[in-house]
Amino acid sequence: MGDTLGLLWGPGEADLAEQASAIPYASISVDVRGNRGLLIMAYRGGARGEHTFWQAGDEATLAFLEGRPFATAGLEENLLSYKLLSAEAAPAIVEVHWQDERGLDHHARGQRSVSCSSPAPLELPLTALSLERCEEHIEWNNGSRSHNTLWRHPSTGRVWAGDVAPWPDADPIQWQVARPWWNS
Repeated sequence: MGDTLGLLWGPGEADLAEQASAIPYASISVDVRGNRGLLIMAYRGGARGEHTFWQAGDEATLAFLEGRPFATAGLEENLLSYKLLSAEAAPAIVEVHWQDERGLDHHARGQRSVSCSSPAPLELPLTALSLERCEEHIEWNNGSRSHNTLWRHPSTGRVWAGDVAPWPDADPIQWQVARPWWNS
């Protein structure tokens, strides 16, 4: 991925907060394979605004659905789809489709369980919020396991940060909301 996420602006922690505070647009800080930066929202759609697209200066794109990655483009390996099936059931079923660095397609299915802790403070680029830390465990059909973390608001359920390996044995995508795009 090289400097793929040399993103919109450079990588410094203090710089990200400073840059996010200087711009009035919805933004997230992102770290993929050690490449860090600030992304500005390029598009928001869906009936409730649940689809968001974030694009880097080199055209790498992260697409989120309800606050978590469901597709990427322009990276060495790309998430082509992430589907949460039967979310009400425990454990829920997850299906993913991704493309490796050689362009080969892969699919996996797994059983997902989630447990959330009581709200606790989390430092974000522009604020600190009391958020639930939700631990997600996925048992993939190939025998591997993923452990992901999502931080969500206890009353709205909005995801404010995440550390997610989107498919079996994937490098994680880490993000935090800098400037939110929702009204409530």
